[in-house]
Amino acid sequence: MSNDKYEQEKAWRRDLHEGKGVAICNNMARRDRYTTGTVSRVTATQLIITNYVGRELRFNRDSGREVGSGRSEIQEITPQIRASIKEHRDRAEFSALTYRPDNLPADEIAAMLEAVKVLREFKATKASAE
Repeated sequence: MSNDKYEQEKAWRRDLHEGKGVAICNNMARRDRYTTGTVSRVTATQLIITNYVGRELRFNRDSGREVGSGRSEIQEITPQIRASIKEHRDRAEFSALTYRPDNLPADEIAAMLEAVKVLREFKATKASAE
């Protein structure tokens, strides 16, 4: 990370205040997973963030890393992070739907398969046109 970017991120963290929303990046197994949280308290050295389930997490105000863990860090919420969160939620919801396909009505399974087929055909024609 360049020094300028680090200083910009540090300044962003210094400007955080109670009630501000942040992205929490959990770097597990070399895959970034994002959730959101809200700044609940600010001290001289730490930011206390309440995550989506109401648990308080402590982050170093200078580095943005979780205190005691180091795997998680806070970041500014960007459109890319919002898209990543939505994709993860969509995958989890879809996985829950298809985990037990015997519980789904036949018309829902057929509709999902048809939608996937149409999407794949659209992608194939788009790729061949380029």
